[in-house]
Amino acid sequence: MDSKKTKICFVSNAYPEYEGDMRGHFVRHLAISLEDYEVSVVVPKIFTMTVLKEIRDKEKIYRFPFFSENKLLIEYQKIPKLRMISYLLSGTLRTIQVAVMNKCKLIHSHWILPSGFIGLLVAKLVRRPFGITSRGSDIEFALKNKMLFIIAKFILQHASFIVVVSHALKKDMAHQLDIDEDRIFVIPSGIDTSRFRPMQKDEMRSRLGLPNDKKIVLFAGGFVHVKGIPYLIDAIAQIIEKYKDILLVLVGDGELKPELQELAHKRGIKDHVLFAGKRSTDEMPYWMNAADVVVLPSLHEGMPNVLLEAMSCGISVIATKVGGVVEVITDGVEGLLVEPADSTEISNKIDFLFSNPQIHTEISKQARTRVLDYDVRKSVRDMIAIYENVLSMEQ
Repeated sequence: MDSKKTKICFVSNAYPEYEGDMRGHFVRHLAISLEDYEVSVVVPKIFTMTVLKEIRDKEKIYRFPFFSENKLLIEYQKIPKLRMISYLLSGTLRTIQVAVMNKCKLIHSHWILPSGFIGLLVAKLVRRPFGITSRGSDIEFALKNKMLFIIAKFILQHASFIVVVSHALKKDMAHQLDIDEDRIFVIPSGIDTSRFRPMQKDEMRSRLGLPNDKKIVLFAGGFVHVKGIPYLIDAIAQIIEKYKDILLVLVGDGELKPELQELAHKRGIKDHVLFAGKRSTDEMPYWMNAADVVVLPSLHEGMPNVLLEAMSCGISVIATKVGGVVEVITDGVEGLLVEPADSTEISNKIDFLFSNPQIHTEISKQARTRVLDYDVRKSVRDMIAIYENVLSMEQ
């Protein structure tokens, strides 16, 4: 790596640990896109098979062990106190080591809790500026607990810069956590619109081994409660009699998989649901382009990259009216919007698209045009401008 590059440290709750791991892939995309910076990434070691240190072409990855028991943080319904104490202690020590050893000029945490706490503490100890990016789920988490609310507010008040991925999140943070809006910058994670682009549907289905004679509805993401997948399964069950050739493809994995499989069985549609498993980020443009419709039934979101990726591939999207989704989609123009936790509305919108092929095609075209504003190159330029401003004030 180039020793002349400015060195910065990322502290993140999630980062890809193996091929096909989608966790925090947008954090990695930023890390490898910062051409004039040398990025060291500090992340928790979740799985026993993962190495503690990994040096890639464009980033150094330093993992810290804690009592994870191979379980993701997002899967906890309640805070496991002992594990969280081990997480904070191990993460803080690892981050101090990395920041000092690599002479990092800036600490940038991704998510307010718990990585924001570690980032702020280390920044104070090594006397470096500290910034944070929030993606929405961390704000929702903090609002559910008085102590976490106080900690999150303290972290944000002491950050040199705050980045959120949507204007809706900026508004929520300003009002609910009492943060001055002038200190909050909106920078979507962004996507590579040259990689996520329209491709031939038949070719993609052949490549992936998917049938050409089915109407494919796709979901991609973690199998966790907040993603609202049961409502999508119920929606498919409601229209299965009209569309006997429909196939729901679920790309991803998570703790809810057995529950989702059981639900598909109970609803009598198990033969119409394909659990495709985890797939690499390189494969995702193929899965998007193989679909007729992509559905995002989330109960909460910041600015979901899956939404932007599908739109960039020119695929019609049905998404819930949460977070930054309504900033990207005007209902009936670049996609279709539904209320959260409403399986009947999801089924009606799927029916509408399949029943109106001309509107379906037009929405797909508008989706691609709209999402060009969210190209990752712009997001990277905006982030670099913040870094340069913060670092210039330190000189």
